[in-house]
Amino acid sequence: MIFYYLCDGVHMAAQTWFVLQIMDGLFEPKWVKRKMWVGWGIIMASATLLQVSNSYFFLNVFSNGVLIFLIFSTVIIVKSLYECSTQNILWLDMLSWIGMALVDFFIQTCAYLVLDKYSRQKDVLLSVTKERAVYLAIYTAVIIFAGIRLRRWLISKKQEVLNYQKQGMVLGFFLFPILIYFQRVYVKQVSERLLNQWWIFWLALTIVVLAFWFNIVRQKAEEEKRIQELEAALLDERYQELVQVYNDKSILIHDMRNHLRTMLEMIEEKQIEKCRDYLVQITGEIRKKEILPWTNHKILDMIFNMKFREAERAGIRVKCLSDDLSGLELTTAEICSFFTNLLDNAIEASIKSKEKERQIRIVCRRKGRMLVVSISNPIEKGENYLKGQIITTTKKDKNMHGLGMLSIENVIRGRDGYIKTDITGNKFQVIAYLNGFIDE
Repeated sequence: MIFYYLCDGVHMAAQTWFVLQIMDGLFEPKWVKRKMWVGWGIIMASATLLQVSNSYFFLNVFSNGVLIFLIFSTVIIVKSLYECSTQNILWLDMLSWIGMALVDFFIQTCAYLVLDKYSRQKDVLLSVTKERAVYLAIYTAVIIFAGIRLRRWLISKKQEVLNYQKQGMVLGFFLFPILIYFQRVYVKQVSERLLNQWWIFWLALTIVVLAFWFNIVRQKAEEEKRIQELEAALLDERYQELVQVYNDKSILIHDMRNHLRTMLEMIEEKQIEKCRDYLVQITGEIRKKEILPWTNHKILDMIFNMKFREAERAGIRVKCLSDDLSGLELTTAEICSFFTNLLDNAIEASIKSKEKERQIRIVCRRKGRMLVVSISNPIEKGENYLKGQIITTTKKDKNMHGLGMLSIENVIRGRDGYIKTDITGNKFQVIAYLNGFIDE
């Protein structure tokens, strides 16, 4: 009996660990590793104690009450350990626990019918026995192996997985009544008809998965087409800018001999101050034509240079501080939607301000897997820029420009992040946090 309860406890701990592996592969931890391990230990120990107590006192090898308690308690604890939304935790949690239970039910149904066919003790895996203990030990090893492999896969595909929150939630609630139906194996209501129903279920699930996969392929194809169109537009715009830069620099180089002669005359006539001012003017014109690398990310640098030049033409000073964002995992469409809309809003607000106050400050920082973006700009008094944590447009065409705000929110939501806004005096600041990197 001790061997059974040991295997039962370890099996429950492994199931809880499997769920936590999924969460760890998809979400950014809030705490240092030591605190995370403590949190993991608490939830695994609690789940193990609950399962062993249920088996020992009530002789239940499976309980709906325990399963529901585990789902919701895991949601609460994971929410306190990771930067993530409750909805994402819930659907992943439901699919994980229900999926493991359904696999167990199917194995038990097959084992029951096979043992009955060969005139063996058909309920040997449905009771507190050594045979069930061995079964739990084998199942535990499979869960651990699957958890390690699944976490690695989720790290590389996490954004694609999190984009299907609604579908996952629907599937989780759809599978719950199916779980209740097929658990009749644990009350030994097993027949050939039940096995046939299992095959129908697996066929239907396969069809759903295939339909889901074809939908993903279609969406990826459409996304790639949009990215190619966007990249072509950006490259064409940059080409035109490069042609203009080349022409401007050619004029400067062509006139350089005259500039040098003029400065020489100034030096000979000892007009040092005028010569220095003249030199500053020339170098300023050259500097305006430079294309600077701000973030070490090709697409983002193109957007920054384009928007910063727009700001400069409007008489707005721009200050930019950025970490190395070369590993940024946002798609081209996401980068364009997110940064161009934020910078457009900042430029629009700055233009309305007094000329001496026109300045935009942008800071991009990498914190582990998180991208933190801060943009501040001056605002006019009386403008309504705060509405909870959602930025509202002040443009006349609210229907059109409101789409820009929706684009920002969609990127934030899709990357499981959040956005904050603040006003200090006549300075407006927006700070966005989103999962933008795979590796820490």
